[in-house]
Amino acid sequence: MGRRSVLWRIIVEVAGGVITMNAGQPEKQPPAALVPTLLAIAGSVTGTLVTMALDKSPGLKLLGAALGAAIPPLIAAFGSFSRLQLVGGLGVAGLALLVTYLAFVVPETALGKETTFPVPGPQPTQTVTPPDPTTRRPNPTELCEGQLCIGVTPKELHCTEDHCDAAVEVISGGKTTLRIGDIEFKGDIAERFSQTGDCRKHVLHRLETCQITVHVAPGEGGTAQMRIHQNLKAPASAVRLEADTWTTTPEPTDTPDPTVLGLLPDFTLSTALNCTVVPKGQSSTIDSLTVFVPVLNRGPGGHNRLVPFRLRSNTGLSDSGETAFNAPDATRIASTAMQVELSSGDYGRSHVFTVTVDPNNEIAEADESNNLLRLRVSLPSRPQQIQDVPCPVL
Repeated sequence: MGRRSVLWRIIVEVAGGVITMNAGQPEKQPPAALVPTLLAIAGSVTGTLVTMALDKSPGLKLLGAALGAAIPPLIAAFGSFSRLQLVGGLGVAGLALLVTYLAFVVPETALGKETTFPVPGPQPTQTVTPPDPTTRRPNPTELCEGQLCIGVTPKELHCTEDHCDAAVEVISGGKTTLRIGDIEFKGDIAERFSQTGDCRKHVLHRLETCQITVHVAPGEGGTAQMRIHQNLKAPASAVRLEADTWTTTPEPTDTPDPTVLGLLPDFTLSTALNCTVVPKGQSSTIDSLTVFVPVLNRGPGGHNRLVPFRLRSNTGLSDSGETAFNAPDATRIASTAMQVELSSGDYGRSHVFTVTVDPNNEIAEADESNNLLRLRVSLPSRPQQIQDVPCPVL
């Protein structure tokens, strides 16, 4: 017979033969105490489990166990078990509480686990490590629906030339998983903006973060809004964007040497475009949009090295790479396939792309102001096979 069986047997015998003795009836009264004792133990365990489920402190768990143990015998003392005196009822409650306490604490202590109830004796000292001042604290969440929370900072960005003040940080502040969807731009100059980073189509658990870097193309100044879609019922989280007017035309400080300009290439983009949707399984392992953009060299000078390019949309799609002008006598055209990955949410909507050749002005050209092209791609519902889609130049 195990220890617990022996313990229960002792409890029943003690409760039935000692606690329930009345002054006028010295004989044992098992029926008057046995049922209240068992009910008291059940109530004590129930009170403990309830406070554990509510994640209360050990002291409150002990209080819950005591209240759960006291209620059944006190009711019995004035009910059908009236032979159980008030003092006896309190004794039954105390015994039930003791049984519950030992039933939890003894095995927890033996296994080296944290105890449910307070344990007498010296408490272990905890070393408090001062916070590292260089450690970033999570931003406060701005919007919660139950345990699903999102925080977005900053709420406004000012963009000068091709960069903005700071990256936008998104944080999940609740226990429920935060799912980031599409990131799009709306407003008067929305077509000037694009984004990179690790937020789009990203999953964030509690206190995890992701960042969005906003880019701005040349154009007239104005305002727009970046909308971050997520799995809350509330509308998309918004960041206000303000951009200055700027162009890529350099301000010359000296009169250019015509001899030098005569030796430079001049890269530009052809408007003879072709855009194709390639669904998964059609010569590809992912859904993709391929934009065929001829890169032209209209300058007198040649260039026999790789020329970088970049493709970005106002909905977060992006690609970058290099195209080659291999011939030393300045081949005048290089047809470049720029490809972006598509998800189910990208279909059935319009995307404004900005294509830039030599986006960082790494190559000296006769004219640096004609390296950019904007086009609109209206994607249909997801096709079952390769399909051309319209992509007019804006």
